Amino acid sequence: MKEKINCFMSRFSSKLNKYKVNIHTFDNNLNDPFGILTRIDFEYKNIEGYVSFYSKGVINIEIFDYNTGSIIFNTLLMPEDDSTEAFNQFDKLI
Repeated sequence: MKEKINCFMSRFSSKLNKYKVNIHTFDNNLNDPFGILTRIDFEYKNIEGYVSFYSKGVINIEIFDYNTGSIIFNTLLMPEDDSTEAFNQFDKLI
C-alpha cells in the first residue's frame, strides 16, 4: 500500500500543490474486508475528492464538482485491475 501511495504522490504532487490536501490513515477497527485505509482528501475551488488506498490492494477514487452538484468521477479498483486508465482520467480531471 505504501508503495502505491508514494507512486501516486510522485505522479500527482505537482498538480495537487494548489489543493488543500489531507492524508488520513484509519485502522481496521470495523473489520473492513479491504483492510486498513489510507485516504488522500483534496479540495480546490469547486472540486473535492479523495483517493482511498486499502492495505489489501483496493483503490477507490471519487471526484465531486460543487458547480454541477455531481460526482464527476468514481471508480473502485480491485487489486487485479489495471489502474492506468483510472489514474489517467484522474489526471485530466484535477
